Amino acid sequence: MTAHSLYTTSSGSSNEVIDNHIVPKQILDSDTSCDEENPIESKTTIGSTMSKRLAAAHEKTLTPKEIKIVLCAMAMCSMISFIDSNCLATVLPYIAKELDAELTISWANTSQLIAMSCFQLVCGRLADIFGRKHMILASVVGLAFFDLACGLAQTDVQFFIFRAFCGMFDGCIASLGMVVMSDIVPLKERGTYQGYLTSFVGVGLGVGPFLVSAFVEHSTWRNFYYMLFAVVLSSTAVIWYYVPNTKSPMSTREKVNSIDYPGFFFGCLGLLLILIPTNGGGLQYAWNSPRVISMFSIGGVLLVIFLIVEIKYAKLPVMPMRLYKSFSVSLVLIQSFLFGCAFFPLYFYYTYYFEVVRGLTPIVTSCFFLAVVIPQCLTSAVSGYVVSKMNRYNPAIWLGFALWTLALSLVAGVFGMNTSYVAIVFIMIINGTGQGMAFQNTMIAGMAHARKEDRSVYISARQVMRYLGGSVGLAISSLIFSQSFIHKLNNDAFINESGNLALNKILRKHVYSKVDLSTLDATDDQIEYVKLLYMRCCKNVFILWAPLIGLCLLLALMIKDKGLTFKNEGKDSKPTEVTEVTEVKLEQGQGQEGEGEEEEEEEEEEEMAEKAKKSNDSIC
Repeated sequence: MTAHSLYTTSSGSSNEVIDNHIVPKQILDSDTSCDEENPIESKTTIGSTMSKRLAAAHEKTLTPKEIKIVLCAMAMCSMISFIDSNCLATVLPYIAKELDAELTISWANTSQLIAMSCFQLVCGRLADIFGRKHMILASVVGLAFFDLACGLAQTDVQFFIFRAFCGMFDGCIASLGMVVMSDIVPLKERGTYQGYLTSFVGVGLGVGPFLVSAFVEHSTWRNFYYMLFAVVLSSTAVIWYYVPNTKSPMSTREKVNSIDYPGFFFGCLGLLLILIPTNGGGLQYAWNSPRVISMFSIGGVLLVIFLIVEIKYAKLPVMPMRLYKSFSVSLVLIQSFLFGCAFFPLYFYYTYYFEVVRGLTPIVTSCFFLAVVIPQCLTSAVSGYVVSKMNRYNPAIWLGFALWTLALSLVAGVFGMNTSYVAIVFIMIINGTGQGMAFQNTMIAGMAHARKEDRSVYISARQVMRYLGGSVGLAISSLIFSQSFIHKLNNDAFINESGNLALNKILRKHVYSKVDLSTLDATDDQIEYVKLLYMRCCKNVFILWAPLIGLCLLLALMIKDKGLTFKNEGKDSKPTEVTEVTEVKLEQGQGQEGEGEEEEEEEEEEEMAEKAKKSNDSIC
């Protein structure tokens, strides 16, 4: 029996089961049953009930074989998504050279991350309304055609716009893969399956640089995007045949009307106006320029309006504020922002270090990336399995962030112009091990503390915070690097000598992109100076990352480990009918309380169950 079905009571009325309670259908389907004197409470009550209906409609009971097939389909989608999004660190210098965009090329990745952040606001809720399968198919097809557009781009602005759309669809695919698995796998087993899914994310992170390196060395970067178009488009067949289709309990008209248009508009526009000056301030625009100040001001006002809309007026909010009533969920979302700040710039500045400072080719650099990716894949899968067996996630989270903090501290302190490659690989293995354990198990922790009906929006919120952190982290890292770079060019005596002024001029064109030493007409002393310059600037960026992950470790110590069960999950209690007493409780907003104190929640549930039981007895 599904968690969401219709029953008929002895009185003959049609009722609906939600969380093992028989709820009179008129409560679910009629707005007029709500208290007209409390429109805000009525809207939030309807929204909570609608969220439960939508979440229950997408739950599927599959055989272990079917789950594994769906896992493979979602793993393939996630791998393709991360191949697409992670190739930029390697391919951007070649694109910048061909499109004459050395001073603006950083906007390719920035536009991608901004689009990821903005669209994640609505991705999870749209999947609730229109179905997981339809949203994944739309995202995969959209990604395929905008990858093709990237290969056809003739100007830097065109490429930036196309990468923004790719980022939008990449983020949606990554999120929905997790959402689909959460629908078909019980939470107590989710650590294992999500671990396998996350390991394929690592495969994408590793395969992407290899593929694009092979194309730029033996073909062209445009052919890489043509290849992606074919591969991504062909994956739609796998999704069509193997991903289960779920139908929303809403009509087409209800679906269209239930979309939180004001929330989507104010949230996306507010984020956009905050992130653009964050990434361009101090680089393309002065921090005190009217453009930057006005964008920050208007963006801040729009985000305040977004919060008001979500709290008071949205019937089905794109980001329910009840998520943040749970202290542990709030901590996980803050962690997502912080490790996004450190994770997304990582491969860009590793590329600078290996290819400029150490003079390695893109293919060899990709081999070093495997020292991060392979441990990340293995520890994601293994730690997920262990967490499922132990029914505890905090130890894995603590160990993951501790190893990650150690690795980034060693990167900042040990990486140098002549550091042993063995030591570098060892540090990167620690880095990947920590990442794999932290990524995987913080998501499981948040799911354990979130409500079942908020699965998809929790995953979207986590992705929003992660990509938002990536945008901010990349902006801060780029600002630190560029300001250090310009400061050295202005003040170092060697580069300002008369014989080196031509080199100085060339380097100023590569403040925001990687210089290609193989094409640089320079003496050995000049080459050595360029390597030293990049090493010093990279070191300044490396120093930023370790404290961010260290703060994640401190926050992890405050997350409550409640095991791998949703509230009320796994109980075989018979459905009980909700009477007027519980309806009043719902209208008072108690149906939307966050996690709060565990003891208070249990007492409230017992009290409501007792009243519902008495009501059933009286009906019988």
